[in-house]
Amino acid sequence: MKCRMILLIICLMALSNLIANASSIKHDPRGYYQMIISPKVNILESVTNTGMTHNENYLVTVTCSSSPGQVITTAQPGGATPYALRINVLRKGQLASAFLYVQLASFENQVNPGDEIHCTVTYIGKGPYYNQSTSWSYFIPEGTAAIFVSDKSEAQIVPPLNKAKGKLPLNK
Repeated sequence: MKCRMILLIICLMALSNLIANASSIKHDPRGYYQMIISPKVNILESVTNTGMTHNENYLVTVTCSSSPGQVITTAQPGGATPYALRINVLRKGQLASAFLYVQLASFENQVNPGDEIHCTVTYIGKGPYYNQSTSWSYFIPEGTAAIFVSDKSEAQIVPPLNKAKGKLPLNK
């Protein structure tokens, strides 16, 4: 009887320790959606994919101040899956816009309000825009809901950065 009681106390202590440290076991699955535009061409000519897919014309890398040294990238093989990082089209009725999506729980450490993420987008499709790149930083706001930066005045500019003659060459 004493052995069972001691075993029960040990299990309860282990369970309470596990519950107390639950925040270090699982990150908050918060997403960051950033509208992206190209001021010289219609980006929807290049970004046509929807759903949980990444556009093959772009290479994306993201870092976060809470996880120094860690880089999340779409580079393959070995890069992040489209569930964690992608550029795609989101549609609402007849409206469509291109977005960069980052699953913040993909970082090793919890991403908290005030942490800074740094995003770099490089065009790797065929044509005269190859290897053009832009980057920006974003400070994570308070809250736990997904972050939607969808106002055109806050959209981030991505390649193609200059207009070439003719239609935008696509990777097909």
